[in-house]
Amino acid sequence: MTLLRKEAILICTYNRPEPLRKTLEAISGCRMLPEHLVIVDGSDKEQRLSEETIRGHLNRSDVTLHYRTSPAEASLQRDATVSIIKDQAELLHFLDDDVSPHQGYFEAISRHMREHRDCVAAGGIILPLGKLPSEIRFLEKLFLLNSVKPGRWLRSGFTSEGQARRDLTRKAYTEVEWLSLCSLTVRSEVASRYPFDPNLQKATRDDDLDFCIRIGREGEMHTVSSALITHRKDSGDRDEVRRFVNLIRNRYYLLQKHRPGYLSALLFRWAMIGKMLALIRNGPEGRAKVIGMWRRNNAPNSH
Repeated sequence: MTLLRKEAILICTYNRPEPLRKTLEAISGCRMLPEHLVIVDGSDKEQRLSEETIRGHLNRSDVTLHYRTSPAEASLQRDATVSIIKDQAELLHFLDDDVSPHQGYFEAISRHMREHRDCVAAGGIILPLGKLPSEIRFLEKLFLLNSVKPGRWLRSGFTSEGQARRDLTRKAYTEVEWLSLCSLTVRSEVASRYPFDPNLQKATRDDDLDFCIRIGREGEMHTVSSALITHRKDSGDRDEVRRFVNLIRNRYYLLQKHRPGYLSALLFRWAMIGKMLALIRNGPEGRAKVIGMWRRNNAPNSH
């Protein structure tokens, strides 16, 4: 099998050994692989996979493994992966620890980045493709939670999906404003100039949003339709209510960081009304998030 020279896969993981095993096995089945694999593990000691076990699941002796342990904070983990490999790789393929890249994924992303020099970052199509009920879609657009344009960071602080929409498969690539760390490839020289924000260390997707807002000042970002990857969403024992509360708090923080002002705060509050309505209409799981957020925001020492 052929290696993609001067390229690296970067994975951060925390207490999810089984999802990581599945991801390594999926990577090993790809036709072409980057020559480096960097894993930074913030897991508790009893939850870590040994370096030998990782090599066994990868099953590719020609790929150079760089394994490190690190504090669990996501920003420190991601910065560590970049610092380990930035001088040896030109393209950095960030992946979550619960994804399965399809055959040809790395090859398609690599080819696109080399053909489009103005593109600073690219990602693939994340499966399964989402489809919300029409009533929920209407609410999301009305309350500035979504947009007909894919991959946009809206004035309300929320985002439109940029990698899991059916309309993205109709052309070779789509220009977007943000990409998920489930599937994000960035030029090493760019990534090394933009450390991840430690204020977004909680487990949400906002560290990738903040990262993309900043690197987007240097060039375009694209979703590549020929690069397919499945997000298995192996959540394990994660507290989904806590993750949702962190997501909301982080979205407001990003608005204050990048778009401060009265209008942004007003649009955020308008969007939050719609978010609550959409969650309530979305069934028991959504209602649990609304109740959980209210309880946590009204608990002593919650601010």
